[in-house]
Amino acid sequence: MKKGCLEVADRGQENNAVFAAKNVITDGKDLWMLSNDTDVLLHFDFASLRLLDYHIMPGKILTQHAHLGLVKGGNIIYIVPYMENTLVSFDCITGKMENINIPYETGEIRKKGKFNIIAIWKNQLVLIGHAIKGIFYYDIVSQSFTRDIEYLDELEKAGCDVNVVLFSDCYCQKDNKLYIPIFYKNMILEIDLEKNINKIGLYKGSLLFFSHKWIEQAGGFLVLERI
Repeated sequence: MKKGCLEVADRGQENNAVFAAKNVITDGKDLWMLSNDTDVLLHFDFASLRLLDYHIMPGKILTQHAHLGLVKGGNIIYIVPYMENTLVSFDCITGKMENINIPYETGEIRKKGKFNIIAIWKNQLVLIGHAIKGIFYYDIVSQSFTRDIEYLDELEKAGCDVNVVLFSDCYCQKDNKLYIPIFYKNMILEIDLEKNINKIGLYKGSLLFFSHKWIEQAGGFLVLERI
């Protein structure tokens, strides 16, 4: 294992906080997670949970939640910025990290908590704005961004205050459908990733606030009603 300024492996034996994460991805062989304790991507053997390697994220400082959500497409892991500014791609084979600049509007780059959800469908990444309003689509092939804010009109019509933070980091992806619960509104936003934002579904439920386990129900939605 390579050495670094953090000595993550040694520290992890004494401080379990370095092994805490909001998002984990695995293919059954490898497990990847972004440490909550500092901005480091950790690589584990899935079967033994042995730490194999770590990779320090690019950024100005190593701090909690500089980056947050992550998703894997092929051999590439994409990591979304929360306190930091750039989308990061990581090649699991070569270990190479690259920054991908996001086309922010004026003043947005200074916001804290920019994104906390990232999903992938075919050759497209989907970044869900947290403090930033908007859904960003990144075409992996053409390396270009598009941005959509039409969902804000739909949410406003449904009675949501679109000027506040709408989403936490809870979500579920089922094939081309992305489901995101809305803070304290008994509603779920459905995005059809095949058609980008052209189809939005809002669902009402019987819970005041949806937790991380809200979506996994036998047979699908059991307590939701389409608006």
